[in-house]
Amino acid sequence: MIAIPPMEPVPLRKDADGIVYIGKSRVTLQTVVLRYLQGDSPETIAENFEAIGLADVYAAITFYLHHRAEVESYIDDVRNKAAEARNRLETQHPEMLALQRKLRSKLGTSSNDDNQ
Repeated sequence: MIAIPPMEPVPLRKDADGIVYIGKSRVTLQTVVLRYLQGDSPETIAENFEAIGLADVYAAITFYLHHRAEVESYIDDVRNKAAEARNRLETQHPEMLALQRKLRSKLGTSSNDDNQ
């Protein structure tokens, strides 16, 4: 007869600002979920973020799959708060926006690269 071990706790923690991280790392739930939705395998995600192990990546993805609407709402909230902060910063410091555009032009990146 097979013994069923107790469930491992989901390795998620929330900081004072409401950002959800994987384990003790600084890798966010949002990052893992978005990489998964973009087609990265759990193995690829774990390889790209050495601070989290493969089991933790699978646990985070499993949590997302079981709480899809809640996690997607959380990701939308994080994106909206980031956009609000970015707009406030751009309004208060337009010179930073000009510098950012100049740097992006030199690097060949777009502002959409930040939203992940």
